[in-house]
Amino acid sequence: MRLANKLIDKIYKYIYIHSGQTILIKDIAAATGITRQTVSKYIRWLQRREIIKKTGKLFEVVPV
Repeated sequence: MRLANKLIDKIYKYIYIHSGQTILIKDIAAATGITRQTVSKYIRWLQRREIIKKTGKLFEVVPV
């Protein structure tokens, strides 16, 4: 899946690779080079559009 925003695309790809694992926002921020605030904002964006599912610290990509 390719998303229009480059930052959202980076975050999505990181979550896709680590799908089903416990991921901390600070880990995503460190791996992608994006600030924690921006990562949090785009994770909420991905959740609203039901592209990813977050349960506590567990992230999963919703199958299409």
